[in-house]
Amino acid sequence: MGILNLTQINIYAPYSVWEDGNEYLFKTEHDILYSIIFDQETIILNGQAYWFNLYNRSWKNSPNDHKIQETINYIIEDFFNNNPNVLLYMCDTADEKQEIRSRLFLRWYNNYKHKERFIFKAVEFEDEGIKNYISLIVAKANNNIEEILSIFDNEVKMFQENK
Repeated sequence: MGILNLTQINIYAPYSVWEDGNEYLFKTEHDILYSIIFDQETIILNGQAYWFNLYNRSWKNSPNDHKIQETINYIIEDFFNNNPNVLLYMCDTADEKQEIRSRLFLRWYNNYKHKERFIFKAVEFEDEGIKNYISLIVAKANNNIEEILSIFDNEVKMFQENK
């Protein structure tokens, strides 16, 4: 994965973003520290995909803060500016709020000003009695888009059939 251009991100993002090892961090005006990690998916999509992992490192309830969405949108935009890859997002199930997270992520995407440049797929499946929500974002300009969508659909179908 190409590194993110923090100078470019910080020109536009309402919260200052910095790097610490493999994490991209930002702190809100409510003193909540967020961490974003991009982990390469090596099993499917021939290493062309990265998991987008968002963590609330402060473990505080997050108020409805549009600046969080804007900051994350600029980070994701820079990811795609520097990488022709696919972004995958799976909602954390630890506290059983995965459906809320999925709706929030979808709302953030739908409010993104350049969403027409991407294909966004969100699916739900059950695994061992737990509802899981996974999303895929891929640039329409990606040369392998048809193959990527087919592989994603087949992987999701496999999970849905293994209930």
